[in-house]
Amino acid sequence: MKLKDKVAIVTGAGSGIGRSISKRFTEEGAKLVIADLNPEGLQETAEIIAGAGGTVVKVTADVTKKADVQGLVGSALETYGGLDIMVNNAGILTWGLIHELPEEDWDKVLGVNLKGVFLGIQAASKYWIDSGKRGKIVSTASTSGSVALPAQAHYCASKGGVVLLTRAAAIDLAPHKINVNCIAPGGTRTNIDPALTRPEVDEHMSKIVPIGRIAEPEDQANGVVFLASDDADYITGHTLVIDGGTTALMAATARS
Repeated sequence: MKLKDKVAIVTGAGSGIGRSISKRFTEEGAKLVIADLNPEGLQETAEIIAGAGGTVVKVTADVTKKADVQGLVGSALETYGGLDIMVNNAGILTWGLIHELPEEDWDKVLGVNLKGVFLGIQAASKYWIDSGKRGKIVSTASTSGSVALPAQAHYCASKGGVVLLTRAAAIDLAPHKINVNCIAPGGTRTNIDPALTRPEVDEHMSKIVPIGRIAEPEDQANGVVFLASDDADYITGHTLVIDGGTTALMAATARS
C-alpha cells in the first residue's frame, strides 16, 4: 500500500475525480477527511469508503472560506493526530463568452478553483512548518490551464493560476520538505461538465484522443496517488498532464 496510515484531506470529494481520489486513497491505506459543499454527495462517498473498510471523516466545507479550510486541518489533527497529504481538488465550471461573462461568475470560479487551492496550500503548509513535519500537496488544475477554450476564459484563468501557484508554492516550501504538485486532467467523465457524460461523447473522444477514449475519474486518481506517495519524494513544482495524449497531438497539429 503506497499510502498506508497516511492522513489525507480531499476537497471536492462528493463526486467525480474527488470521489475517485478518495476511493483510491482508501485502497492504498490512507485515513481520510473528505470535504464538499454537497452533503448528499459527501455522504455517498463516505459510505463507499466505509463499505470498503476505510476510515473517513466527512466535513461540509466551503473552500473559499479560510475558516472552513483551516477547520479541515483541525479535523484531521483532532481525529487522527496529524496530516500527511492535502489534495485541493474542489472545482467548478460555468460557461460564458468573455464580453458577456457576469462578474459574479468570474468571482465564483476563481474563488473555488484558485483561491480554494491557495487556502488549502496555506493551511496545510502552516501546520507542517509549525510542527516540523514534511507533507505532500496535490492540486487539480486542467489542460484548460495551458490550452484556451471558447466561453471558458474564467475557468482557463483559474486553472492556469493553479499551475503557476503550484510552481511558486513549491519553491517557497521546498526548504520545509513540502512537495507541491498538481495534475492537469483532460476531458474526464464527470458531472462538472454534463456534456462529458453523454453516450455520444465516447465516439467523439475515440477520434480526437490518441489513447482512444475519454478519461475516467480513476485515471486522474491514479496520478494523484503517485504524487502523494513516497515514490514522488523528489518531484515538486510539477504538473502531471493526464489527457491521453490530447495536448501532445494539439501541439503536433499546430506545427504541421
